[in-house]
Amino acid sequence: MSTGPLPNLVNKTLVEAQNQVEALGLRLSTNGIGDYVYCGDRPDCLVYRMAPRAGTVAQHGGEVGSRFVTGEEWAF
Repeated sequence: MSTGPLPNLVNKTLVEAQNQVEALGLRLSTNGIGDYVYCGDRPDCLVYRMAPRAGTVAQHGGEVGSRFVTGEEWAF
């Protein structure tokens, strides 16, 4: 069973991305570029890359990978 096209998660907070992905019946895996593997509820952690790409039709229960940066990292 497919979930329909993936939304664009780039520039979304991790909380927003998590909510959108879970609403489609998928899992979100996260990985930061620095010392952070998990960002929690910090409002300044933004997705800058996702795989598969937005618009891809995913299978229910599948995984969407995301890379994120914190506000400090983005400012650097």
